Amino acid sequence: MKFNGYYLLVFCLILASCGASKKGYQVKNLDPYAWMLGIWQIDNGDEFESWIRTSEKLYQGEAYTFNRQTKKKIVEEKVRLEFTKKKKITYTPTLSEGGQVMSTIFTQINSSTDTLIFENLQHDFPKRIVYMRLTNSSGKAYIEDAQPGQGRKEFNLRKIKGQ
Repeated sequence: MKFNGYYLLVFCLILASCGASKKGYQVKNLDPYAWMLGIWQIDNGDEFESWIRTSEKLYQGEAYTFNRQTKKKIVEEKVRLEFTKKKKITYTPTLSEGGQVMSTIFTQINSSTDTLIFENLQHDFPKRIVYMRLTNSSGKAYIEDAQPGQGRKEFNLRKIKGQ
């Protein structure tokens, strides 16, 4: 059989395109996740999550409760969403309890712009944190154990102020 370089080139191009599609959508900053920016009300209650853009590679957020009687905001958790130098997106919540500050790093494991899945299998609970955009003004978030659906706690999100 006579060797034809054209068929080898076509085969290599097909193989390369298959490999590229497995990588999924590659981001270079946090701009595809700008839908998270703003203030989100959790389960139509007095709990909120707010996100601001500090730079194209860093969003800062906080989870808080608003006390309607005192009209004060009680911050429960601060969060960093960061595009790192290693070209990974991390989600780092920081809690203050009893004078101790504790941070845990979760790393993004998916490549969708409408759903963010972060995981840290070494953390006790949660091991996975998920944010999903349903519409421009609604979403869902949940935390769960390592097995999908196991020990899951879900939150409905409603955007009350955009950025």
